[in-house]
Amino acid sequence: MNYYNRAYGIQVANFQMDVLNALMCLAEENPNGFTVYVPSLKPVKKGWVVAKIETQNSFGDEGLLKVLKYATGTTGIVGYWNNEGVFYWDTVMVFESEIEATEAGIANEQIAIYNIENNELKIL
Repeated sequence: MNYYNRAYGIQVANFQMDVLNALMCLAEENPNGFTVYVPSLKPVKKGWVVAKIETQNSFGDEGLLKVLKYATGTTGIVGYWNNEGVFYWDTVMVFESEIEATEAGIANEQIAIYNIENNELKIL
């Protein structure tokens, strides 16, 4: 069942709206950022995180909806992070290998990748 959401100006499936609202709550509770599987919202605990180019520069509620829709059909992982007061939403991929993550980061035109286990940012 879908319904029209005035805030987004589009039809949104009920399960997507539930996940969307939960992600917004997580963002309020974790202002520095997080990476979770969707729709379970279980945190990603290890690996190199690489943002997908398709959801680059996604901000606010509209950006979150774009990211959620893309993640649901692809990687199933959403990232949220704060860069100097600007909050970004991304569909992300997670790699065990730093080499593979670096290659994916370059292919997706990212400026950096992030190791979630040890809080390491690698500039590309």
